[in-house]
Amino acid sequence: MRQVESLTRGNFSPKGALNIALLDGAAKRRGRPLSEFLGLSFAEGKHVSSITIGLDSPSMTRQKVREAEAFPILKLKSARGMTSKIWRPCANRSAQNSASGRE
Repeated sequence: MRQVESLTRGNFSPKGALNIALLDGAAKRRGRPLSEFLGLSFAEGKHVSSITIGLDSPSMTRQKVREAEAFPILKLKSARGMTSKIWRPCANRSAQNSASGRE
């Protein structure tokens, strides 16, 4: 990985991708998941994941929010001028989660 870092200044995304690929290859050679190879302790059901919902029409955003119900955290991309129609389904979902103790 030091050789990858020495190739050029900057270009962090491609160098990071190559570093991860090398680490993943080393883990696979040892027959271990990458998280275990790196000494990270992940326990089933104890780590929370999120999903990002990109910019779209209000109706498509509402559909994406419904489809992402299994994810306890939603990250929404936004842009200036977006209406509250897009945010309302997420606010409603947050209120429902709070009421049911899922938040």
